[in-house]
Amino acid sequence: MDNRNWLWALAASGLLLFAAPSFAKQVGSVSKLIGSADVVRDDAAPKNLTLEAPILVQDKLRTGRQSELIITMADKSRLTLGENSRIEISNYRTEGEPNGVIEVARGRLRAFVSDLFSSRSESFKVKTPSAIAGVQGTDFIVIVHARYTQVIVFEGMTVVYSPNPKILKRVILRKGQTSIIREGEAPLPATPVNLLTLGDLLGGGDTEETEAGAASGGG
Repeated sequence: MDNRNWLWALAASGLLLFAAPSFAKQVGSVSKLIGSADVVRDDAAPKNLTLEAPILVQDKLRTGRQSELIITMADKSRLTLGENSRIEISNYRTEGEPNGVIEVARGRLRAFVSDLFSSRSESFKVKTPSAIAGVQGTDFIVIVHARYTQVIVFEGMTVVYSPNPKILKRVILRKGQTSIIREGEAPLPATPVNLLTLGDLLGGGDTEETEAGAASGGG
């Protein structure tokens, strides 16, 4: 093979390597499924989820009506999706400096975050179109409405703020507190909420405002 043919062969192999799909790492699995849920992976057609199905970084998960999906992560954190919810596992690293980023486009997500993420502030984040919630070893729920997000903390501490970098205000939520973050606005002050009166926030019904939201001025 002369030099010219060798260069062409090398270039072709480089293009093939570049075009080869990357294999995302498994970070969890389905531990409970009521109703229906599917996953969109690598922009392929949706695939129905079943018990013990693997969950990978960058997976987009969707639940149907009257459905509930629980994902147990590699570090024993748990993600519970209510009905008609849409999330993406944007990032999930458990080695070195742990880092988790979950994006919620619609619906309800309850996250029980393990102590693995307690060593560094905001090492675990939930992002929505109107809010960011940064946590350390916390049990909390995020409810995404059309133009605002509600965050309720069951255990631990969560800091909430707007994704708009020009809005600097942050609100710290502790056990039994809630806040609403509207699109393009700073979060409302923390408001106490009786957790025992909330019932099953991942149960039936669409993502209508809870009593806690009404008490906080959400609408």
